[in-house]
Amino acid sequence: MKVGVPKESIKSERRVALVPELVPKLTAAGLDVCVENGAGLEAGFSDSEYENNGAHVVQDAFAEADVVLKVRAPGSSEAKAVLLAANRLPKFFPLLMTAAGTIAPARVLVIGAGVAGLQAIGTAKRLGAVVEAYDTRAGVKEEVESVGGRFIYLSLEAAGTGKAGEYAGAQTEQFYRRQQQLMAEHVASADVVIAAALVRGVT
Repeated sequence: MKVGVPKESIKSERRVALVPELVPKLTAAGLDVCVENGAGLEAGFSDSEYENNGAHVVQDAFAEADVVLKVRAPGSSEAKAVLLAANRLPKFFPLLMTAAGTIAPARVLVIGAGVAGLQAIGTAKRLGAVVEAYDTRAGVKEEVESVGGRFIYLSLEAAGTGKAGEYAGAQTEQFYRRQQQLMAEHVASADVVIAAALVRGVT
């Protein structure tokens, strides 16, 4: 599991959530520590101090980590879209069984299975939701399943490589119209839709 330490976004905040001397305790417990470039400078800790204690210095701790350590709560520009949705959705994400009955889990649809999409799928799954994902590249199916999602197949053939790790190319207008029609059922049954990729006609 990766633990990330980002820079604090509030300019007046000079503290950092993790000091270099505590990194070995986390790595000894089997955790991989990644510290955002310059995260500790305001608190007097250089990137090299973190590296010398076993941490990795990265450009974006939010993108790298499974768990994020912060002094202040993340702002709206830092929080993942799934967390914002979970906070606003008037139902619980996970399946709950109580004496009064069973509460079904929330259904989340993620459109686009690139880096941001895969992160959204993993976050929603960890929160207990049932997650479906769609991408024009059928080659990303295994990546979607590796983070707990169910890949949606539509009866469409996209032009382009279709390989994981590569962006899908532009399609025809007919393709986009048919795509919207086929996705309508999945969108209608979802409690939350995360648009991690641009789909024409969906805003």
